[in-house]
Amino acid sequence: QITPIGRRAMQLPASARLSRLLLAAEASGKEVLEDAVDLVAGLSGRRLFLPTRTETSEAREAWDAHRCDATALILALRFGVASRDALHSAALIEARRVVRQLRACFGLRGEAKATRVDRRALGDAMLNADPKAAFVRRKRRDVFTNEGSEIVLPRETRLKDDVDALVLFDVRTIKDRNRLLNLATCATPAVLPQFAHIGLGTVKVTKTSIVR
Repeated sequence: QITPIGRRAMQLPASARLSRLLLAAEASGKEVLEDAVDLVAGLSGRRLFLPTRTETSEAREAWDAHRCDATALILALRFGVASRDALHSAALIEARRVVRQLRACFGLRGEAKATRVDRRALGDAMLNADPKAAFVRRKRRDVFTNEGSEIVLPRETRLKDDVDALVLFDVRTIKDRNRLLNLATCATPAVLPQFAHIGLGTVKVTKTSIVR
């Protein structure tokens, strides 16, 4: 039997996983929902960002400076100009069409204008929708795991090299020589207490000291 949440998810123009993200974001408030709507729209079609071989625009540099794939995608969708920011023109048009569809589904009027994305709240919504989106870095520094699967960061990732945990929004599988490789094509950095906060794992005291 389909649950009420499942019935609502079926009515959204998105995959089952991303639909659950939207419903979790809705429970977190309008601002988080607007961020999730734009993110889901950006992930629902062709890749938005084109590779750049020369200098990038100031806008794209500013998006990349957030060190978060999700934030960059959301801001590019809201404020990007295809010719200026090296964005796929048809993908941008299609994603903005999906935004309008999703906003109508949730009764959101107008367009999102916020220049700040609450990536912590967005990450929490994704974890509530799918706890398997929580990944931590293994001792092999280039690999992240959720104890069920492994992913690696692609060369074009915006995350810093020293990030130890992330929330995964989108993954792409490619064949690398004789093995399949899962690339984290859209992720946001996280901290381990964030996972414990929503019930993933526990906080453990490993060392104590006395301060005199």
